[in-house]
Amino acid sequence: MPKKKVTAARLETSYSAVIAKAQGFASALVGQIDMLLQSANISLASPLESRVKSLQSIFEKIERKQRAIESVEQLDDLVGVRIMLLFSRDVHTVRQLIENSFEVRETEDASKRLAENQLGYSSVHYVLAFPETWLKVPTVAPYKDMRAEVQVRTMAQHIWAASEHVLQYKNEQSVPSDVRRAIYRVSALLETVDLEFERVLVQRDLYRESLGGRIAKSDELLNVDLLERILDDELPAQNKSPGQETYSLLLSQLEHFAIRTVGDLRNLLAEQRSGMLQKENVRLESARAQVARDEPPAGTSRDRIERGVYFVHTGLARMALQSKFGEPAYTESFLNLKQ
Repeated sequence: MPKKKVTAARLETSYSAVIAKAQGFASALVGQIDMLLQSANISLASPLESRVKSLQSIFEKIERKQRAIESVEQLDDLVGVRIMLLFSRDVHTVRQLIENSFEVRETEDASKRLAENQLGYSSVHYVLAFPETWLKVPTVAPYKDMRAEVQVRTMAQHIWAASEHVLQYKNEQSVPSDVRRAIYRVSALLETVDLEFERVLVQRDLYRESLGGRIAKSDELLNVDLLERILDDELPAQNKSPGQETYSLLLSQLEHFAIRTVGDLRNLLAEQRSGMLQKENVRLESARAQVARDEPPAGTSRDRIERGVYFVHTGLARMALQSKFGEPAYTESFLNLKQ
């Protein structure tokens, strides 16, 4: 018993000494992962999650696993980050990003250790640290000896994992026979969600490929993918910003002004091109002046300014609407549309 108290006291002391550093590491790691995901246009189901394990959780884990440690820095999961993806096809890409960018200490695909009588499917877990080359950067250097557990899973996998944690249904023997059929259906449905989303993406890819191989008819009704194609055709390529284009919202706004077909949109952009690009230049010069005064540019980003543009494609199309229908009509009409 005395030995246990000494160990607890040591853990408390080591926890107090490292907690601030661990929180800084979690924040720095999330920042680096977020930049990697954005660069690869990965769609997240929710923002990146991070946590530093509480002292109480550490004590509970040690008790549960009968593990003796002298310092919390011996834990691989003192810091944890969770990446929740919308689509299962992105899991492979994210794994490559992680494995190529960080120093990976351990890897585990939890689904591969499920026995035949165990339920569900799970995520990929990494224990990783910043690579040696990154440690020369002042903002990263303090975390030389830190490591974290990073989970990669889809939203459907997360729903299963969260419910499994609450229900504690790990395998057939843990499930009451009256509940077993229902829990099997849930497990199958969640797996089907990932499979059907993959089918949607495949069908969308085929449709978008077909758009590239033909000329859209003037009377063809606009949809989100066709709208993107027309804007790509009609507007300067440097204005396009993947991940920042709100095509669905623009489609609703075009519909509001009876711009419904490919021909309607092409005519709008052709008619208003001069006024649209003039507004672009005025806004760009104003934003450049703000940057020169070391102020954040309003309504755009430094990246766009460096590219010599102000608006994204959808923004230019909205300027075309504004030029055609006028400032008052544009403002009043858009008040009732979700922004």
